[in-house]
Amino acid sequence: MGALLGAVFFLLIFEFRSLDVTYIDRMLLVDGVKGLPQHYLGWEFFRRTAWSFPLGNMEGLIYPETISVVFADSIPLFAVFFKLFSALLPARFQYFGIFSLTCFMLQGGLGALISDRFFKNKVFSLILSIFFILSPIAIRKSFYHSALSAHFLILAAFAIWLYKSEFKSWKTPMCLFAILNALTVTIHVYFTPMTVGIMLCYALQEILEKKKWSRVLLSVGISFFSILGTAWLFGYFTDRISASSVGLGRYSFNLNGFINPFWYSNLIDTLPVYQNGQIEGFAYLGLGMICLLTIALILFVLRQVEQTAKSKKFIIFNKNTIPALVMLVVFTLVALSPAVSLQDRLLFTIPLPDSLLDLLSIFRASGRFIWPIYYAIFIFSIREISIYYRRSKLSEKREKEEKITKSIGADFLVAMIIASTVFVQVYDLTPLFVEKNLLFAEKVVYQSPLKSPIWEELAKTHKHIYLYKPINDLYTIWERQCLAFDLAAYALDHDMDINAVCLARVIAQTKDDQITAHFDTMAQGAVYNDYIYIFMNPDYFPGEGYGLHYYEIDGIIIGVNTPIEGAREYGA
Repeated sequence: MGALLGAVFFLLIFEFRSLDVTYIDRMLLVDGVKGLPQHYLGWEFFRRTAWSFPLGNMEGLIYPETISVVFADSIPLFAVFFKLFSALLPARFQYFGIFSLTCFMLQGGLGALISDRFFKNKVFSLILSIFFILSPIAIRKSFYHSALSAHFLILAAFAIWLYKSEFKSWKTPMCLFAILNALTVTIHVYFTPMTVGIMLCYALQEILEKKKWSRVLLSVGISFFSILGTAWLFGYFTDRISASSVGLGRYSFNLNGFINPFWYSNLIDTLPVYQNGQIEGFAYLGLGMICLLTIALILFVLRQVEQTAKSKKFIIFNKNTIPALVMLVVFTLVALSPAVSLQDRLLFTIPLPDSLLDLLSIFRASGRFIWPIYYAIFIFSIREISIYYRRSKLSEKREKEEKITKSIGADFLVAMIIASTVFVQVYDLTPLFVEKNLLFAEKVVYQSPLKSPIWEELAKTHKHIYLYKPINDLYTIWERQCLAFDLAAYALDHDMDINAVCLARVIAQTKDDQITAHFDTMAQGAVYNDYIYIFMNPDYFPGEGYGLHYYEIDGIIIGVNTPIEGAREYGA
């Protein structure tokens, strides 16, 4: 039922139009949704590439090199699956609506499963699943950075951990974690450290409880083997793109993250952050969950006081809590690192060795690693409410047996708490839902800026779009990034290729070196008649001496070897 509820909420927010697999106009428009063109074009260029090894191998998007579709964040698992049926699919096809619907359904199903682990009440569990379905950190990524909306992967890892006592054999969770960790690699590798971290905490608990070191090491080893094998199969290992990237710390988690809605709340004002990139550490709980967490914390403290009074001991560290506390500390430190900030103030910088900084730079958007803690807060809140519920039900039973006047019924009170906090959550997050709904509320039509008929004529005799340096402009200047995507769409429609677009990892220096070498050969007399050269930065115009004829078409300066009949040369 949680999965069906997830589907209902998906359709309410994104409407049926998002599931139209032929509706690619939304995918190509770059009006503030910069991820979609990259992801969609990556899929289409991958689709037209002949099968080869690695499976994710893709041609035409960074010509003359090939690269894996994983670096276009095109959801490799779906890309490979639908490529198998490419001949049966429409000429232009998008699966991002199907993927997002799947995420909503799995988020709802796993949210209900986790809730039911504590409540054993299907109605309560279904209502609580709404917190997971409408998770703002997941919805914000939908149809923006779609692969990163697959937060069901984190919930699946928690579900395996929470249901550990239900497995008859230790091999079952071992296999489940191995499959899950491999699955993260086929969707988005940022989830891999998250599910691995949860798995390691699970393993720590197994060691503390059963002292079965060999069994745990075997389980962890199989998971790591599955991760590396899957990464190799899909083409993660390449010398064409550096694994690390700049920006570590710029995209970190701010200490106000759990209560900072940015612009997504009806009820709470936006709080300041230390730097704009900290939107990647967006972790607003929602006012409804903040209320539920507050109630849960009060219940937790009261229960600890009661237990301490009975046992005369305050016990916080045990076999169950130590792994959870380790997870809390490790993920929080990684999310904050290396520059710890509160509001718009830098508090301090965590001193880290260069080797560790290089490793962390592979995942430069460190703020995302707060996501497991985010959902752990959900689970903690639900667990504490469920403990109160069970204890209240026992009290009701005793009152009934002893014929004592009944207090407020546990069912009624807990139902009111859950229903009211869910209502507040939905109302509070309405701005987020409205923003996302606008993506598909009205049908939009993509109009290429390449309007001149000259482009059609050029496509008949040219095969390559060749952007001139600096390629870093595609990553730092929005208009040029958009233009590169428009040119890639033009190349796709005319069976051409392009030498560079904005990808998940920066390839600027490598490409600039290639471009310099290419133009050196032209200066020595080499002629490339089927190339259309694009000059986006006027400060880097090559000038004479390369045998090119320059034209300005639709505001874009191009260079070709053969004169264009009837067109006036640029600067003439």
